[in-house]
Amino acid sequence: MIRNRFIWLFLFAASLVGISFYGGAVSYGFFFVMLFIPIVSLIYLLVVYLTFKIYERVDKGNIMAGETTPYYFTLQNEGFTGFSSIRVIFFSTFSKVLSIDDKREYELYPGEGIRKDTFLVCKYRGEYEVGIKRVEITDFFRLFLFSYKNKETVRLQIKPAIVHLNDLSGIDIDVLSYRDSTVNVSEPDLPVREYVAGDDVRRIHWKKTASTGSLMVRTITGEEKQGISIVIPGRRISEDEFVYIPCENRVLEAAVAVTLLFAGRNIPSDIYLTEGEPVNVRNLEGFNYAYEQIANVSFDADFNEDLYYDRLLYSGNIARSKLAFFFVSSVPESLQVLFERLKKENVAVVCYVVGDFVDKRPDSQGIRYINLPLEDKLTEVM
Repeated sequence: MIRNRFIWLFLFAASLVGISFYGGAVSYGFFFVMLFIPIVSLIYLLVVYLTFKIYERVDKGNIMAGETTPYYFTLQNEGFTGFSSIRVIFFSTFSKVLSIDDKREYELYPGEGIRKDTFLVCKYRGEYEVGIKRVEITDFFRLFLFSYKNKETVRLQIKPAIVHLNDLSGIDIDVLSYRDSTVNVSEPDLPVREYVAGDDVRRIHWKKTASTGSLMVRTITGEEKQGISIVIPGRRISEDEFVYIPCENRVLEAAVAVTLLFAGRNIPSDIYLTEGEPVNVRNLEGFNYAYEQIANVSFDADFNEDLYYDRLLYSGNIARSKLAFFFVSSVPESLQVLFERLKKENVAVVCYVVGDFVDKRPDSQGIRYINLPLEDKLTEVM
């Protein structure tokens, strides 16, 4: 395009020299041709802008992050002149259109269109625009490039991905199914002792048995604690969607993965969302309802975390669980106070903090912090 502009400038300058020093019909004819070329090009771009249409559609209602979804778009020329160079640019930060090169230029005859059937993958949970972001049109002589935003973009509500975890690092999941057992989240192994005749064989700790050479069983206490709690505060950390969408996606994705893990083991769990009563999950049958509730969590920059944690503390319900999981983007003082109170109630706490940097207190007995990077696979970090 720059080369074409230099060529036009050179020819236009030559036409000026011609009419200045030579005159004549040929010189003036050449001058007016060169003069009207950019004017015609600009008129052409205006016609394309007014008569070019985009139609696009996603052929699915409920879409999950990471899921391949049918998608198509149509480029339609509703004008009286041919289009020489049309280029469509796609949204690429949160989604990806497969098998379509956005560097390709399309040519359209008058009254005709081009339809492209392909697939779309959305990277994160949240509500955002997908598909065609903007259009670039170039004139026949390639002197000007006009870019404009797609007037009718597709906006989708994406649900969090369902990740299947086999286990949680440093936490013995099997022990949570035993009544009145304690959980030590600061150490990878639970307290054990040597096997005594009459002990329940289901409490045999096979890893410790293999390492010591003696039959070992998990210890139990007389505390009456059942199930686990999963807490998802709804504070939005930023007004910038490029910041909050990946963060909120990781929070809910991790919470869904933990909920599914315990549901598959028939371990009761209570899901504490931003408002309302906790969602009770007892098995896989209850997971689908819990997933929908988690997927629809509304994050708000004005969410009062201090009040939320106070209500959790004084409701008393969370203090009756064996283990409490928290999925957060930051660790405010009010949350640390809640952790200490739960620790006194003999409730073990695991706090998953989303992001690459965590400003928090060191792990202590009964309270464990785990960092969740935004882009790493959950199966690797949990």
